[in-house]
Amino acid sequence: AEGAELHYLTPWNEANHPYFIAPQRTACDALAPSRAITPYARLARALRAELAEHGGGDHQLVLGEMAGILEPTSKATSIGEMIRGLPREIVCAAPVWSQHAYIGGTDPVATVKDALASRRCPREHAIWITETGVGPAPGGFSLARGITSEPQGCRLLHRRLRAWRADPRVTLAAQYTMREDDLFPTGLVTTDLARERPALREWQAWGARARPDAPPPRPTCPSGG
Repeated sequence: AEGAELHYLTPWNEANHPYFIAPQRTACDALAPSRAITPYARLARALRAELAEHGGGDHQLVLGEMAGILEPTSKATSIGEMIRGLPREIVCAAPVWSQHAYIGGTDPVATVKDALASRRCPREHAIWITETGVGPAPGGFSLARGITSEPQGCRLLHRRLRAWRADPRVTLAAQYTMREDDLFPTGLVTTDLARERPALREWQAWGARARPDAPPPRPTCPSGG
């Protein structure tokens, strides 16, 4: 009704996180087999079949949307486990792997690239960072807990965006929320819309520069923190 065109579709959100597929393990042990891989593969196959039947050439399957979990835990599946455990024909059917990477946690891009390389697909996947943001995300939602102040988070965002911009495999990075969610405080303006977060200016500085222009040479963040 609004005229939006959807060309890329993904089957599920954060399939490696217990909030979205549960239980994640056959036992409460990080070494137990993951129970998330099979249902996610089933969803991906169903979407792929639907696109083949109705989507035509204008619609593409995107895999991933994974939480940035780098190591197996008793309640979650790591990114590497998921990529290596999925059927190869499903992994290789998608041109894009989408990944969540919140500032304050370890950058997952190297892990994603290594795991995808192990599947030996005919073409390399583009990597999209479809969720990122700065803030003290609660431990139950995110492993990105390294932010102690807004200026510090803004500077870390600048460094991470520069690293992604320098990586030819990373072709998209998107802020997750504009307005603050009180339960997931990584937005760009406060919930009451009264104050901007420092990260907003950083995104605005990047958005003012169309590729192939160089990225902003310095962060736009306030000092301190």
